[in-house]
Amino acid sequence: VLAVTTVVPDAHTVPHPTPTPTPPPDPATLAPLYAHMPSVVDRRPQAIADVVTTLNRTAHTYRYGCLAAVHVGVPVRVGLARNGTWILVNPRVVDVGPRLSKGHERSAFYPHEPPCRMRRFWPVTVVHDRWDNDDDDDDDLTSMTTVVRDRATVHCVMHLLDQFEGRTPCAPRR
Repeated sequence: VLAVTTVVPDAHTVPHPTPTPTPPPDPATLAPLYAHMPSVVDRRPQAIADVVTTLNRTAHTYRYGCLAAVHVGVPVRVGLARNGTWILVNPRVVDVGPRLSKGHERSAFYPHEPPCRMRRFWPVTVVHDRWDNDDDDDDDLTSMTTVVRDRATVHCVMHLLDQFEGRTPCAPRR
């Protein structure tokens, strides 16, 4: 007599493939939908955390040092500046200095277009919500004031603010 045994693998021992993460959005593909869409204020900490995660992934993948949430398909007033070291949530300019800076800017929506020359006054004083991802129970956003004193960051912040208003600096003229 021949006995047949079937071995059924335990569910814990069966290897499961690691899911491939969704690639970050490419701002150039979102331009037709979002390039001229105004952004809204959002004060929900978890929503902001999700947007910041997506912004960081996109900025890293496409090498952007300055990126607005609308560039990744989320029309809220959240942006990264200074290569992601500054997170600006619901910013607004309250004071602009007398010095004029002329610099070249490029839109993440139109990365293949040549940079355009923009004139920005500086320094700039910005009031914005302070956001940090410290994972404590304090989810309240508090207002803070930042004085932007270096020209490159002024160009970035003012570019973000233009984008939040639905104006895309450096959009191609058709």
